[in-house]
Amino acid sequence: MSVRRFDRGELQKPQKMENGWLRVDAYLGRTGILEYRKDDGSIHRELRRDAEAFHPDTLKSFALVPLTLEHPPVPLDANNTREYAVGTTGENIRRDGERVAGPLHVTDAETVKQVLRGDRREISMAYTCDLLNEPGEFEGQKYDAIQTNIRGNHVAIVRRGRAGPEVRIQMDAADAIESTIEVDSKDDEEKDETPMKKIRIDGVEFDGSEQLEQALSREMAKHDAAIAALKADAAKASQEVEAMKAKLDAAKEELEKEKKAHADAADPKRMREIIGARLRMEDQAKKILGPKAEKLDALTDKELRFKILEKLAPNLDTKNKSDAYIDARFDLAMEAWQADAADEGEDELAEARRAAAPPRRKNAEDETEYNADNADADAARQRMIERDRNHWRKPLMQKA
Repeated sequence: MSVRRFDRGELQKPQKMENGWLRVDAYLGRTGILEYRKDDGSIHRELRRDAEAFHPDTLKSFALVPLTLEHPPVPLDANNTREYAVGTTGENIRRDGERVAGPLHVTDAETVKQVLRGDRREISMAYTCDLLNEPGEFEGQKYDAIQTNIRGNHVAIVRRGRAGPEVRIQMDAADAIESTIEVDSKDDEEKDETPMKKIRIDGVEFDGSEQLEQALSREMAKHDAAIAALKADAAKASQEVEAMKAKLDAAKEELEKEKKAHADAADPKRMREIIGARLRMEDQAKKILGPKAEKLDALTDKELRFKILEKLAPNLDTKNKSDAYIDARFDLAMEAWQADAADEGEDELAEARRAAAPPRRKNAEDETEYNADNADADAARQRMIERDRNHWRKPLMQKA
């Protein structure tokens, strides 16, 4: 079983460099039985033997690994090291008696200040290992398992006298070693415990360290950014759906037009109506367009309407106008033209009748003027009246 572990060690006297960095030797860990606190609060005792603690691969795994201020909430890798690192370990990771020792290089200015002030008094190495669940006894003390294949991940500078931030952030174990740093400080008194901060998540408030608060803030910021990105993607997808819906509606309308056109083509009565309407429009176009009315059969109905509108309403702006608008204006223009043509036809007929009528003359009896047709009719009427008036004078029977 592979697990993640944290051990406490101690810092030696630090050396501040000219560029502000800090160089300090440290004990990273030791051999023997180490106690780790499990999630349920019970203690799990693990044996770290010399062969495992000082194995070349184990020592090499702690060389040049990131140095952090407190343990980060996740194991370090190439994607997050830059976010948490405040320095590195050195190359000379070695055995020193029963302990693992090595140099640390602190390159972060704030961490340097905290170490020199004594705010940070311990180091804690983070690593993975395989556990052999083989209980036993070592130097009179019982243990539950044996650590093997120890591999380093990072080393953290932590506060003194704490059970370890990894417990509060639900890591898998407490510290195994606790030691005091020796630093040049006039105040060598015990420091108070790490001040807690109020952290609120989803309306629930609890206490946590400054490092935990920072880690949670970073994670929440990432979460908020991810949510914002998802919302933006959803909004874009919604716009695309609306655009596709509009195209689909247009395609449906076009399909309905095609279906109607096919239905009209299959209906002889409807075809006669369409052909008759087309012929009437071409006949009207010839009267309206005059000499320009050539090759009308090559124009579509819409094109022919535009030709007629250009003649009847030359000032009409048809740009960016819908088909419904053009059809309405066409109908109005044709109604006006037909009304003018009817008035003009009546005037021409009246003029022709006046031109064809003979000269007028006066009737002697009532001084009324009659044309030749009226005079002949009047004479015939008078003859009929005279004949009826004298009809009584004729004998009833003719003599033989």
